[in-house]
Order: sequence, then structure tokens, then C-alpha cells
Amino acid sequence: MTIHISLAVFTNSGVTTDGGIVGVNNQVLVTQFVLPITITVGQISFDVTTAIGGSVSAVGIYDSSGNKLVAADNVSTASTGVKTTAIGSPVTLTPGIYYFAQGSSSTGVGMTCLVTNTNWNTMRNHNTTKRQGAAANALSAGVLPSTLGTVTAALVYPVMTLLER
Repeated sequence: MTIHISLAVFTNSGVTTDGGIVGVNNQVLVTQFVLPITITVGQISFDVTTAIGGSVSAVGIYDSSGNKLVAADNVSTASTGVKTTAIGSPVTLTPGIYYFAQGSSSTGVGMTCLVTNTNWNTMRNHNTTKRQGAAANALSAGVLPSTLGTVTAALVYPVMTLLER
């Protein structure tokens, strides 16, 4: 089974290929989502639209407590195009609440992302649970942290990501 983390999961606002995926080098941004079905992730793909020489990026899935479950870490984003990373041992995700995470060593790296509006971002973070924002723990050498730490509200344009068996 293939699941495309897309408009159906997050919002219906639109898609862009412009702009960086993080606001600060090595920042990790997250968006909470509800997975309604069981899937097994054996590879992860995303599309780089603006490359930066020497840069690396990562995307991944964390459980609702902020523990990393599966990721495409340390992916070179020095060239444009679709990047696909095979996962050594496929990971099964059951229905539940998860965080999608994205990080890059460079603010200049651009990917195909979902565009959300300010009202959507405000609504997702209106109470004590931050459903979208910046993780306290940073990307290190292109690798997402094992835990997110505290999530603080921030604008996030989630990277469109393909999860496949």
C-alpha cells in the first residue's frame, strides 16, 4: 500500500514549489496528523525544487509522544528532483496520531510543499497542544533527532511526501 501525505491529510489550501522548508539552518518543523489506516513504510520520497550545494535534508514520522519511528535521513539536496530513500527494515504504522517532521541543513533548500493559511496555523495551535511548529531538538549532520522535544508554534508548509512499502 502507498500513502501520499498530501492535501487529504493536512489541508485544502494548495501546493507550492517555492521557498525553503525551514526558517533556520538545522531546524526541525513538524505537523501533527491522524493516520486512519495501517501502513508499512519501506521507502520515502520527496521532490527537491531548489537545490543548495553541500546541503542535506530529512523527513520522518514521529509518534504522538515525539519519538522517531521512521525517517529518510541525511538525503543530499545538492541537486533537484525526486529523492527516494529505502528504509532498511520497513516500519508499520497503525491508525493514530503522528507528527510529520522535516529538516534541512540550509534554509535555501526548496521542496514541493503544502501551503496553509494563517487561520489554519492559528487554529491548529490555539490551545496547549501544539499541532504544528518547531521542535526543540535540531537536525544534526542531516539526521532527524530521536525525539522532538517541546514543540513551539510556528508556520509550517509540510513537504509533500510519498510513503511506500
